[in-house]
Amino acid sequence: MPSINTTNFPYELTNITGGTGNILQFVQNVNNLTGQNFMSGMLLAGFVILFTSMRSAGNKDALIASSFIIAVMAIFFRALEFIDNGRLIIILIIFALIFVISMQVRE
Repeated sequence: MPSINTTNFPYELTNITGGTGNILQFVQNVNNLTGQNFMSGMLLAGFVILFTSMRSAGNKDALIASSFIIAVMAIFFRALEFIDNGRLIIILIIFALIFVISMQVRE
């Protein structure tokens, strides 16, 4: 039976996490490669998922709750340096506007 030499493999198989196997390092590398758009997209996708799953409580309450959860997640992501200060400020301003407008609108 012939043996296969696997040491002469033509593809580069280095670990993009630097060999640490740490999920935090992996996400930071992916986020840096995409110009911090990866985690911003994750926040947007999380908002859509949260809003649609909470719509049984009503659109107003779902909007307030989902934007609050995303604002807390954005603060956490900023602490982990997944998003920059500008994106965090924009998310917090959007949350404040949603909260103020929702409190003024009567159902």
